[in-house]
Amino acid sequence: MNAVKKEEQLGLAKSDGVGAMAVFRPDESPREGTRLTDRRSQSDATGSGFVEYEFEGTSWRCNQFDLLKAELDDLTPQTLALFHGQVSLRERAWLIVRRLFGLQPLLPPSGYATDDLRVWMRDELKSALGLTTKQLQAELDAVRGSWRAIAPPPPPSAPPPPPSRRDLPFATDDLLKRYDIRIKFRDQDEADVFLKRIADYEKLLNEPRVRGLARNTLMTEFQLRRLDEYIAGMSEGTVEWRKNLEIRKSLDQTYNDQLEQINKLAPWAGMIAGKFAFAGVLSDVTRAFQEYCGRGDTALADGIFTATEIAVECRRSVQASEPRYRAGLVVYLNEAKAGLFEPRFESQFLPGQLKRLTESWRATYLEAETEAGVPLPDLEKEGEEGEYAELPAIVTQANGANVEP
Repeated sequence: MNAVKKEEQLGLAKSDGVGAMAVFRPDESPREGTRLTDRRSQSDATGSGFVEYEFEGTSWRCNQFDLLKAELDDLTPQTLALFHGQVSLRERAWLIVRRLFGLQPLLPPSGYATDDLRVWMRDELKSALGLTTKQLQAELDAVRGSWRAIAPPPPPSAPPPPPSRRDLPFATDDLLKRYDIRIKFRDQDEADVFLKRIADYEKLLNEPRVRGLARNTLMTEFQLRRLDEYIAGMSEGTVEWRKNLEIRKSLDQTYNDQLEQINKLAPWAGMIAGKFAFAGVLSDVTRAFQEYCGRGDTALADGIFTATEIAVECRRSVQASEPRYRAGLVVYLNEAKAGLFEPRFESQFLPGQLKRLTESWRATYLEAETEAGVPLPDLEKEGEEGEYAELPAIVTQANGANVEP
């Protein structure tokens, strides 16, 4: 009886059906009837996940490292000491971690709390600390956040190996095989460029009369490309550089002769070399037009003029007191645009109607400006009195329309 009481005083009595020092016997099986309420069941019973580490000159152990790593997937045995130092800064977090995952000195000093010499079950720990399941999880989430704030980044993954030559197109590619072109490409970029050129030459390669010439022209173009890359990496002025430059001139002459022969034998094909230069010009024009239209302030407010152009046309001064904007002209031009592809187009407006439309718009505009008291600048004077007012800022709306603020 005295022995049992002494064991209870030391905190070594049985708890939850598991011996208090069970963690030190990894080969011990759980007692029959033991209820493990969370995912640590197998790990708690076997003591798996045992890891030793050094912290400030003292040997420590983590008895449930596998469960701790399940909470912190970027934790490794090598960073366990760093984690120890971080979590021990907060007393409550350190208590939860060391009891839940079995962090303890390898050789506990005299007087070390016996409750910290065993792994606690979650239900037991919640009951002892007065926590709910959500509150305990919140504590663990806080530990996870503080760890990730200082955790070293994972080592960079090794770059994928470059593709082997057998993985690059060579004879097995449909286009290469179809036209019996045998080339070993140095990398995938080179292969993509050459395959695109084969597609450009495809009509010529399918024409029996010029098939061989087209194939030779392609090969010459490929040699020129490789030679240009080789010369670009050489020091200018050296003997080797001059020699390769002469080879390049010779190949260039051969290439131009081949293109000329293709043009004579198949004039319907056009100049293949010049085709891409013209395509580039068209591409630049298209891109510039898209950028111009995408700005928003270039939209035609009345179908003919932009908002800024209308504002300029409506400027008045002492020397020219009437606006130059002609509403009749705008109506006429919009009507002409609508009938641009109509071969029998005729305006539905008589000249007199368009003139009256312009005059009525001008009279209305002048009356509105007079009521608003808009001053007229005297362009013959110096300073602000001789300057037009600044144009209103144009605000681009989401739909691309232009409005005055």
